[in-house]
Amino acid sequence: MKKFFKFMLVVFVYSVLYTLPNMFLPFSQAFKSVNSSAADPLSAVFLMVISVFNCFLLHFLVSRSSWRGAKRIAGIVFSVFMVASFMTQIETLFFGGAFEALTTGDVLLIMLAPLPSIVAATLLLVKFYGRKEASPEAGSLPIVPLIKRIAVLGAVYAVVYFLFGYFVAWQFEDLRVFYSGSAVDAGFIGQLMNNELIIYPFQYLRGLMFVSFTLPLLSMLRKNKKAFLISVCLVYLTTAIVLVIPNPLFPDTVRWAHFAEMLSSMLLFGIITGYVLYKPLEKPNASSL
Repeated sequence: MKKFFKFMLVVFVYSVLYTLPNMFLPFSQAFKSVNSSAADPLSAVFLMVISVFNCFLLHFLVSRSSWRGAKRIAGIVFSVFMVASFMTQIETLFFGGAFEALTTGDVLLIMLAPLPSIVAATLLLVKFYGRKEASPEAGSLPIVPLIKRIAVLGAVYAVVYFLFGYFVAWQFEDLRVFYSGSAVDAGFIGQLMNNELIIYPFQYLRGLMFVSFTLPLLSMLRKNKKAFLISVCLVYLTTAIVLVIPNPLFPDTVRWAHFAEMLSSMLLFGIITGYVLYKPLEKPNASSL
């Protein structure tokens, strides 16, 4: 019971620090107006869902990491922040034309806003649950085989992105209208042809980054395959869970369409990434991480 109350204290701190930056950061007046007019009475419930999920993820990593001290804290914060916040907001920047109320500065502030909550929750979880005794590490990670796997997984991500983007999200008429201004469904091939060409290298690059940002997890969980697989899936699912909270930028139907898309696609990609990265690697040599 004591552990439960400690965990709920972490959730409370996370929730407060997750909310406060949005109240005080210097967002543009247009975004403030849209945000204030989009209040939802269930927002507190949705915020609790996000906070519990993210704190569970952080607890999972803290309690199983072979790293200790500042290295453990930095590795966890880096992986979670870069996937959960940085990766989602660079896509917002890419599709900026669909969000008239957002400036580039707004997106950067939204990107940075979750950082205090992630850092504070990680520090508290390390204090409450983190093992302090030394734990043997698996050694450095060889670069060459990892580069090859990351390159392949980047392509896998792009394929998953476009398949789920069409066969899940694009099946919602409101989403088609939101992004294209038309309810017409041109079909999978037609939609691929309608996309701007830049989106293909962009999504491949995102795939490379998604995989690269899990490398600290691979290193700190190298001796625990099951924990690594679960951690990658949980980290990737943060990009979906954030969509449960009402978003002034999306109509509810569009938000839930993206939630269904992200939940299914990132779970699949997390499983693939976890298995591919954890496969036996070459013995470390002079070129290692």
